[in-house]
Amino acid sequence: EMTQSAISHQLRILKQMDCLILPSMHEAYGLVCVEALCLNVPFVATETAGSLEIEKKYKGGLIVENSYEGLYTAMKRMLADPNVIINLKNTIDFKNINQNDIFEELEEYM
Repeated sequence: EMTQSAISHQLRILKQMDCLILPSMHEAYGLVCVEALCLNVPFVATETAGSLEIEKKYKGGLIVENSYEGLYTAMKRMLADPNVIINLKNTIDFKNINQNDIFEELEEYM
């Protein structure tokens, strides 16, 4: 079980990131992507049902082909053009990020 201190530490690290990368072959619901968005950190995720749902609802994400090449291309693009991350941050839809809704969505996957 995670302690409150451990969770706080992880969130502090996440908040310092320019972008979260979630490479996953199968992800029911990428809670870490929602956590990142709450902290104004955009995400790049491979195409899974969960990542597509999160990006559709909250924006702020870049969904890539579920492959090494898809991730490589996205990371290369972000390193070459810092505006990619800035533009993703500008699309985060904070009005749709509601803690109660997130908990309800999570319960569907538990």
